[in-house]
Amino acid sequence: MDYIEAKRFTLLHICSVCGNEPVIYLKDEGKIEVRCQNKEHQGFTKLKGYRQVLREGGVIPIHIANKLQKREEIKSKDGN
Repeated sequence: MDYIEAKRFTLLHICSVCGNEPVIYLKDEGKIEVRCQNKEHQGFTKLKGYRQVLREGGVIPIHIANKLQKREEIKSKDGN
């Protein structure tokens, strides 16, 4: 795993135990490790995207909801 992949992972996941953001650590061999700040915690949960939150009935910023709705309308018009 290179730094860019590790950074992308930290932005899209949280610790499944405490909910904190993962942290990037450098090992002695020069390898990159992504883990929770608490070494005892294992596992990560992927964060939901705006589209998934909207489909589940959650609240998202109105300007993003409008953009997603316009995209869905365009897709449905192109499909017919």
